[in-house]
Amino acid sequence: MTDQTKPTLTYEPNARHFDLTAPEWYLNRELTWLEFNKRVLWEAEDERTPLLERVKFIAIVSSNLDEFFMKRIGGLKQQVGAGISELSVDGRSPQQQITECYAVVRELEAKKEILLNQILDLLQHQAGAEVGLTVRGLEVDDALVGTGQDQGEGRPGGVPVGEEPRRDAGVGPRVVPLEQVVEEFVRFNPAFAYMRRTATRDTEVSGQPIAKGDKLALWYVSGNRDEDVINRPYEFIIDRKRPRTHVSFGFGIHRCVGIRLAELQLKIIWEEILKRYDNIEVVAEPKRVYSSFVKGYETLPVRIAG
Repeated sequence: MTDQTKPTLTYEPNARHFDLTAPEWYLNRELTWLEFNKRVLWEAEDERTPLLERVKFIAIVSSNLDEFFMKRIGGLKQQVGAGISELSVDGRSPQQQITECYAVVRELEAKKEILLNQILDLLQHQAGAEVGLTVRGLEVDDALVGTGQDQGEGRPGGVPVGEEPRRDAGVGPRVVPLEQVVEEFVRFNPAFAYMRRTATRDTEVSGQPIAKGDKLALWYVSGNRDEDVINRPYEFIIDRKRPRTHVSFGFGIHRCVGIRLAELQLKIIWEEILKRYDNIEVVAEPKRVYSSFVKGYETLPVRIAG
């Protein structure tokens, strides 16, 4: 290519320039999170999806909304109560966000109730009897999604922890729901070691002063072993009474929006493993990913007994 044929950049004085601080270029975090749950509900609407899987998707949305009100809406209400009226990057005040979120949630709840009733009718038609599925507020009973209910000490079905669980129905240790086991996996060994945040105001944590603008490292492993919050935090206990008491998915407005998807994936993985194998034994030390941030494994040698 000669100098005469080289492409050139020209400046157009009348060309439109974008103001990247303008709110129209940004999406609201809370509303987009609700949009994600709309997509989950679409899976429950899809008639190609097996009926019990459709129930699971409804349960996921119910659980998500429950946590959404506790964490996200609760945080916004705290801001309103504190008199904070600062606009988010998308141009909404805390009260505006609450009002718009309520409207979307009402829409989701109405659609969810219609879907649930439709699916119940289909299940009752197929089963030829009344199906024991109930809705309590934002919580769907676990009976039809195969989780069961744990009471007292137990073992996960087919997961060797100290000893092989008894398989006799109604005899020996009770089976712990896989959802609960997954939460202890996540608490005990979070995917990331830490996350860096910036303090937005002066505050104090456990006697340590923190100034606005300070850069903070939040150590997930440390938070998940807080003895003031978690009983026997250094032990791997699969039947904890409060299995979701951990910070592996973050907290507050920074809480991971894909929590339920991650939990569902882990549950399905273990469901499929346990269908095929009775025992999985680690036979050598694992090799970890070379990273100070990701707490992953390159290799984990195991022996599988079918």
